[in-house]
Amino acid sequence: MASELQKGVYKNPDGTSRFWDGENWFDIETEPVNQPASFVAKNRKVIAIALVVIVVTLSGVVFNSKQQAAHQQTLAAAAAAAAIEAKNTADDQERASRQLQVKGIEASVLKMAKSHAADGTITGPILSVSCVPVAGGSMSDITSTTSKFECFAVNRINSDGTSNGFYYNATINWQTGSYTYGYGRA
Repeated sequence: MASELQKGVYKNPDGTSRFWDGENWFDIETEPVNQPASFVAKNRKVIAIALVVIVVTLSGVVFNSKQQAAHQQTLAAAAAAAAIEAKNTADDQERASRQLQVKGIEASVLKMAKSHAADGTITGPILSVSCVPVAGGSMSDITSTTSKFECFAVNRINSDGTSNGFYYNATINWQTGSYTYGYGRA
């Protein structure tokens, strides 16, 4: 009988299959036809739970991504705020440094004015000197590289609170810290 069969797959009475190549039989591992439906029916709860786990996991990934994006934005904002704070601190230090340099100019002009009073160029005694920026200059503007100052050497304070004295001038290069000064208005 085996020789009369054509090549192909044949069912066994137990529901398994085997293959006839024309000379030999080979067992084929197959599942009975009704098994997949039976498997799904028996495991619907497991499949449903697996689907819920997948959905929750994906939701968590999306939520985590949004959390990470929000965290990254927070970090970027904090870094920007820190950079601004560092710049403001550096600017404040530069302004304080410039105030000290102006004090140095005032001390030099005071020394010159006292020397002028001693040699009779101006009338003394010289009580104090104060210098203020001229030509629209500002001590707060740290972008300027040079500033001109008008300095006033006080030799008398009047009873009404005004002062008498003499004008001096100064120019400073903020980058190098060097300055020049002299008698007369700028």
